[in-house]
Amino acid sequence: MTPPTQTRPRHRRWAAKTAVGFLTATLVVLAGLAFSPAEARASWQSGVYTGECGKTAVGAFSSWRGATVGRTSGYVGGTTWDQISTLAGVGRCLGVDGIPVNLSVAMLPNGATLKAGAAGDYNTYWTAFGENAVSQGLSHATLRLGWEFNGAWFRWSAAKDPRSWKLYWRQIVNTLRAVPGQHFTFEWSPGLGTNSTQFAATEAWPGVKYVSYVGASVYDVWYGASSASPSVRWSKLYNEPYGLKWLAKFAKSKSKHIGISEWGLASAGSFGGHGSGDDAYFITHFYAWLKNNHASYDIYFNRQHGANDHRLAIGGSTNSTFSKAGAAYRKTFGTP
Repeated sequence: MTPPTQTRPRHRRWAAKTAVGFLTATLVVLAGLAFSPAEARASWQSGVYTGECGKTAVGAFSSWRGATVGRTSGYVGGTTWDQISTLAGVGRCLGVDGIPVNLSVAMLPNGATLKAGAAGDYNTYWTAFGENAVSQGLSHATLRLGWEFNGAWFRWSAAKDPRSWKLYWRQIVNTLRAVPGQHFTFEWSPGLGTNSTQFAATEAWPGVKYVSYVGASVYDVWYGASSASPSVRWSKLYNEPYGLKWLAKFAKSKSKHIGISEWGLASAGSFGGHGSGDDAYFITHFYAWLKNNHASYDIYFNRQHGANDHRLAIGGSTNSTFSKAGAAYRKTFGTP
């Protein structure tokens, strides 16, 4: 979902307003659901982000696809350190424990800099973040720090100062690991491809000691000729610089498992009219990619933001925008 001040980055992005609204206000955590759907066909933890608190939305998605949700996610961000360090908007969603949770966590509020973070100036805030996460039942959360850092739409973009970005990441991880009671894991997650900055994501690799999972934000978008076939579109996502082929090879080279905290379809009107629409081919091939590369988890982004519609299901029903893709998803990620 592209920021309003950005001209089209190659792959997506949150609008600035969204990055304050949803990032500070949403997390879904569920366990002990009343229904008992079948185990998912996927051998990894397959999950969903709904942007809603409580068990209802995730439960509806689980029933729709016919398989339990193995993981869920939320976003922690905002314009102040208080919002970040207290996990603003997150705690109230914690009705129960018992399902793995991923949190995409903003690295910088307004006025903060990567250089100051690299120097350790913000470590007290990260200690507070860790303590609050533990007290809120999130001691085992996977933290996707500073996601999509290779783009230009977030304050923590690494493109202009990758050295400080890496050092700052290490400061955060070291600080959080020192929090009593924590068992955090950490996902390093650029946006797929080179995006509008043409920044090489590897320039912001903080080191194997500081990363648990390697991931990326993966959306089914296409900026070429509208007549391109689904297979051509998939080939672009797979073979482009810093695409899916690279991601699998890079994770293997670092002896890290793949974890995808954010992925989805994109309606034809998404990203300025560049979404690939009802693309069952993308679903089946992304499923095969996850399976063949022994992914640890995936979390489908089942939300709509303005013209950007990613919803496979609305409530307990298939979104008519993605009728073919929805059927493909249920067949692959759902009931065996």
